[in-house]
Amino acid sequence: FSATFPPEVAQLAKGILRDPARVAVGEAGEAADTVTFTAFPVPVARKRALLEHLLDQMEQPSVMVFTRTRRGAKKLARTLYEGGHRVEELHADLS
Repeated sequence: FSATFPPEVAQLAKGILRDPARVAVGEAGEAADTVTFTAFPVPVARKRALLEHLLDQMEQPSVMVFTRTRRGAKKLARTLYEGGHRVEELHADLS
Protein backbone atom coordinates (compact mmCIF):
# COMPACT_ATOMS: atom_id res chain seq x y z
CA PHE A 1 0.00 0.00 0.00
CA SER A 2 1.16 3.45 -0.77
CA ALA A 3 -0.79 6.63 -1.23
CA THR A 4 2.01 7.67 -3.56
CA PHE A 5 3.93 5.25 -5.71
CA PRO A 6 6.64 6.92 -7.80
CA PRO A 7 8.04 5.13 -10.87
CA GLU A 8 11.34 4.38 -9.08
CA VAL A 9 9.52 2.47 -6.35
CA ALA A 10 7.38 0.63 -8.92
CA GLN A 11 10.56 -0.45 -10.75
CA LEU A 12 12.17 -1.59 -7.49
CA ALA A 13 9.05 -3.54 -6.52
CA LYS A 14 8.93 -5.17 -9.94
CA GLY A 15 12.44 -6.53 -9.40
CA ILE A 16 11.79 -7.76 -5.85
CA LEU A 17 8.17 -8.95 -5.63
CA ARG A 18 6.72 -12.11 -7.08
CA ASP A 19 3.47 -11.62 -9.01
CA PRO A 20 2.49 -8.33 -7.32
CA ALA A 21 -1.01 -6.91 -7.62
CA ARG A 22 -1.58 -3.19 -7.88
CA VAL A 23 -4.82 -1.45 -7.03
CA ALA A 24 -5.26 2.21 -7.83
CA VAL A 25 -8.02 4.51 -6.67
CA GLY A 26 -8.29 7.81 -8.42
CA GLU A 27 -5.62 9.39 -10.57
CA ALA A 28 -1.92 8.90 -10.10
CA GLY A 29 -0.22 11.87 -8.49
CA GLU A 30 3.16 12.82 -7.22
CA ALA A 31 4.49 12.25 -3.73
CA ALA A 32 4.36 15.19 -1.37
CA ASP A 33 7.67 16.96 -0.89
CA THR A 34 7.67 15.75 2.72
CA VAL A 35 7.46 12.04 1.74
CA THR A 36 10.59 10.02 0.99
CA PHE A 37 10.94 6.40 -0.04
CA THR A 38 13.95 4.37 0.99
CA ALA A 39 14.86 0.71 0.53
CA PHE A 40 17.76 -1.12 2.11
CA PRO A 41 18.63 -4.50 0.60
CA VAL A 42 19.70 -6.56 3.60
CA PRO A 43 19.85 -10.27 4.51
CA VAL A 44 16.76 -11.49 6.37
CA ALA A 45 18.70 -12.24 9.55
CA ARG A 46 19.83 -8.59 9.78
CA LYS A 47 16.56 -6.79 8.98
CA ARG A 48 15.39 -6.13 12.54
CA ALA A 49 18.80 -4.97 13.70
CA LEU A 50 19.10 -2.58 10.74
CA LEU A 51 15.60 -1.21 11.30
CA GLU A 52 16.27 -0.59 14.99
CA HIS A 53 19.57 1.11 14.12
CA LEU A 54 17.90 3.33 11.52
CA LEU A 55 15.08 4.29 13.87
CA ASP A 56 17.59 5.18 16.58
CA GLN A 57 19.59 7.35 14.15
CA MET A 58 16.78 9.02 12.20
CA GLU A 59 15.10 12.20 13.26
CA GLN A 60 11.82 11.45 11.49
CA PRO A 61 8.60 12.11 13.43
CA SER A 62 6.96 9.04 11.88
CA VAL A 63 7.93 6.06 9.76
CA MET A 64 5.87 3.38 8.00
CA VAL A 65 7.34 -0.12 7.86
CA PHE A 66 5.71 -2.83 5.76
CA THR A 67 5.76 -6.51 6.65
CA ARG A 68 4.50 -9.48 4.67
CA THR A 69 2.19 -10.98 7.33
CA ARG A 70 0.11 -10.03 10.36
CA ARG A 71 2.30 -12.28 12.50
CA GLY A 72 5.39 -10.48 11.21
CA ALA A 73 3.78 -7.10 11.99
CA LYS A 74 2.95 -8.19 15.54
CA LYS A 75 6.41 -9.59 16.18
CA LEU A 76 8.12 -6.50 14.77
CA ALA A 77 5.84 -4.17 16.74
CA ARG A 78 6.64 -6.02 19.96
CA THR A 79 10.40 -5.92 19.25
CA LEU A 80 10.36 -2.19 18.47
CA TYR A 81 8.19 -1.41 21.50
CA GLU A 82 10.56 -3.33 23.76
CA GLY A 83 13.38 -1.30 22.19
CA GLY A 84 11.74 1.92 23.37
CA HIS A 85 9.92 2.99 20.20
CA ARG A 86 6.29 4.11 19.99
CA VAL A 87 4.56 1.60 17.73
CA GLU A 88 1.14 1.10 16.17
CA GLU A 89 0.12 -1.89 14.06
CA LEU A 90 -2.07 -1.49 11.02
CA HIS A 91 -2.90 -4.63 9.09
CA ALA A 92 -5.72 -6.30 7.22
CA ASP A 93 -5.84 -9.17 9.74
CA LEU A 94 -4.33 -11.59 7.22
CA SER A 95 -2.05 -14.35 8.40
